[in-house]
Amino acid sequence: MKVSDYIAQAVAGAGVRHVFCVPGGGSMHLIDSFGRQPGVQVVASLHEQGAAVAADGYAQYTGGVGVALVTTGPGGTNTLTALAGAWLDSTPLVVIAGQVKTADMKPPHMRSRGFQEVDVVAMAKPVTKFAATIESARDCRSYVQAAFKLATTGRRGPVFLAVPLDVQASEFGEQDDLLAFEQAAFRTAAKQPRPSLAAEAATILHALSKARRPVLLAGHGVRAAGACDLFRKVAATMFVPTLLTYRAADLLHHGHPLNFGRPGTVALRGANLAIQNSDFLLCVGARLDFGQTGYDVAQFAPGARKFVVDVDPSEHDKLEGATHVKADAKEFLEELDSQLGGCRAPMFGEWRDLCEVWRDRYSGPCEQPQTSLPSTRGLVDELSRQSATDDVLVPSSSGASSEAFLQAFQVKRGHRVVNSPGLGAMGYGVPQAVGVALASGRRVVATDGDGGFPMNAQELEVARRLRLPVKFFVLDNGGYGSIRQTQDTHFGGRHVASDSDSGLTLPSASDLAQAYGIPSTVVSLSSELGEAVRFALAADGPFVCQVVVDPSERTLPRVASRTVGGRIVSGTLHDMLPHLPPDEQKAATPFVGRNPS
Repeated sequence: MKVSDYIAQAVAGAGVRHVFCVPGGGSMHLIDSFGRQPGVQVVASLHEQGAAVAADGYAQYTGGVGVALVTTGPGGTNTLTALAGAWLDSTPLVVIAGQVKTADMKPPHMRSRGFQEVDVVAMAKPVTKFAATIESARDCRSYVQAAFKLATTGRRGPVFLAVPLDVQASEFGEQDDLLAFEQAAFRTAAKQPRPSLAAEAATILHALSKARRPVLLAGHGVRAAGACDLFRKVAATMFVPTLLTYRAADLLHHGHPLNFGRPGTVALRGANLAIQNSDFLLCVGARLDFGQTGYDVAQFAPGARKFVVDVDPSEHDKLEGATHVKADAKEFLEELDSQLGGCRAPMFGEWRDLCEVWRDRYSGPCEQPQTSLPSTRGLVDELSRQSATDDVLVPSSSGASSEAFLQAFQVKRGHRVVNSPGLGAMGYGVPQAVGVALASGRRVVATDGDGGFPMNAQELEVARRLRLPVKFFVLDNGGYGSIRQTQDTHFGGRHVASDSDSGLTLPSASDLAQAYGIPSTVVSLSSELGEAVRFALAADGPFVCQVVVDPSERTLPRVASRTVGGRIVSGTLHDMLPHLPPDEQKAATPFVGRNPS
């Protein structure tokens, strides 16, 4: 069997049914083997970054690995952004790249020797769980097995495998199995004995019994561990206000009695008030980055006794003073469920009532410029109303199209949300939606901005070619809205490369769609927004809806920094823009900073 044939069979054996590919001479044997592999469809992407981002979306939806197949040199370097995104968001993305023949590979002191030769493995190592070159046939099986195991165990994440052209074509036999690869990375991937979590769970439940204002915060680690249903059961038993991160937005639907929103630096105020006024905080599978805690981490849930459950011990360094539990989310929740005994605790009623007051009072949109143009919040509300329960929602990774959507979208029972906010890269919207559509077979509702949409617009051709049911809603605010706001806040309104008056021009999303043969519409009146959304969602195949919003519109409420004496001072989660009147702010923060009970 050829090495390339074995790799194709291993990918199929992992349950992967679509491989996203940009072919090249450096991967010719791999291309041929995947093309002949039963059960695997090779999806011809138009750029390697698009292929890798599509594979990322595919992996997120399926819960397994997503695979991108690229050539040597620029083929591999073009996947680095997607690898970095998968690294931060714990997505099991596998990139398989060609490499020049082993005889043509450069010695360490030389820049290059072969055509399109570059050491992408060295570049990929900082943003992957495992990156290696398969240098001989006898390495093949062990390296491939290690790569897939590492991608999907522990804290999941991306891997990168480079396969020289001559190795792709070489033959190997069963006797080569696990002969060459005895490095620590493979041993680490082996299943470790499960430690007892009984003492940790008992400590947490004891602290909960003493609390008066408890909050449960869940992140994507719950889904990554395959514990969504178990989490819902535990949350219902604990019966405390429950908050979700952006990446866990679909764990509880909007109408669930325990869903009190998604807190963070861009959030609805009620969710932040719940977490900031709490005296007990249990975080399960949430990485607690600055977008979650604010940049002044000491002011995150300042009066709460904090417990953080995460499979990655390096994450525990983010929150000083917390009690940390190194555990897989599912294993921890199983222990917690066992000790809870399946009995709902009839307590914390006054606290839940207060959280409900905050949630209901601060759920509406903040005041924005009064124009005839549609508003971003208006679009989000229309998508909340009109989306079907079996839709998959793919908000872009940065800007208003991500923040406003995840701030206020009302997730229905049955919705899935797939997103990559960790890296915050523009250009994810189109290819990630393509990957999700192929993985799910469901209608995909994707939001993007006029800045991010063109960055991988070439992947619209894939959506058109395969007639994928992806509906793109593109916010047109005339440039890079978040950059303009930063320049307004910190640089006296001096715009540079952020709009048409400062050197930036952007193509019309509708024109881009038409160039790729995809039907589209432009909405510039708020009175026409509802009908435009209905028309887009009902269309066959892909559709692009360009929504023109006021360039001065801001995503509010949000935590804002300010410049004091040349120094940037961070805001807190409980004091968001627009600031509340002093009396109302005081009433909304009655317990902030109080020591735990």
